[in-house]
Amino acid sequence: FFFGSHVHVTCDMASRKRTRDEDGVDGYAWEGEMERPWENIEEDDRGHLKTHKALQDRRHADAEDERVVRRGVIRYIYVVLDFSEGSQEKDVHPSRHALMLETLYDFIHDFFDQNPLSQMGLILTRDSAAEKLAPFLSDPAALQNIVEELYLGQGSGSPSI
Repeated sequence: FFFGSHVHVTCDMASRKRTRDEDGVDGYAWEGEMERPWENIEEDDRGHLKTHKALQDRRHADAEDERVVRRGVIRYIYVVLDFSEGSQEKDVHPSRHALMLETLYDFIHDFFDQNPLSQMGLILTRDSAAEKLAPFLSDPAALQNIVEELYLGQGSGSPSI
């Protein structure tokens, strides 16, 4: 509490942004007509909301923008695979090991499809050690062959940190 103190607040109205409405009349934003976009909502015969053509076009354009792939970017990534005893668990079908390798196989294809100039390497962790399976390669077929060979392997020990 501030006893005996007075606070003086000033408001400089000249610094506030002035707007011009459709009729050309100057005024402040809060003096104008309030927009009510919810009043423009329409329903069709079944009670579903109608969408305006402009909104549909904008949504379609946004979806196309998300699909644009930046092919000029060069990426270098290592994928680290956990081949510890935990990878042999069967809490997912057929096993964590198989699911991981199937997902990696598809990822390699998608990665090089979207990043043709990039490179990828593979690192395997098991028995408290990390082993480099593949240095940086730009050949997806070579990496996928390595992944196919890993299907025969078994997980052991604990992963490396």
